Amino acid sequence: MKFVQAIRRFISNAWLVTAPLVILVLLVAIPLVLAVVGAIIGRAFGPEAAENYSSSLFSAMMWGAELALLLTPIGLAIYGLVRLARWLVRKKGP
Repeated sequence: MKFVQAIRRFISNAWLVTAPLVILVLLVAIPLVLAVVGAIIGRAFGPEAAENYSSSLFSAMMWGAELALLLTPIGLAIYGLVRLARWLVRKKGP
């Protein structure tokens, strides 16, 4: 029974650990996968194709980063408004 309780406790607390671990795995896995894909493309289609792949990938990553930088303040503002609304409703309530 203690074993089941330990597993249940771990699962209920796992969300505290999940986000940093996912970020660390992605920081290692994504560049590794992209390097392997670039090497395969370079081997199969030649160095010019690999260069075009990496160039277009870099452009897509830059556009994604710029989009994230533009959308982050909007998301934070929406989050702040929702929190403010919930706080005001809670304050008005019985």
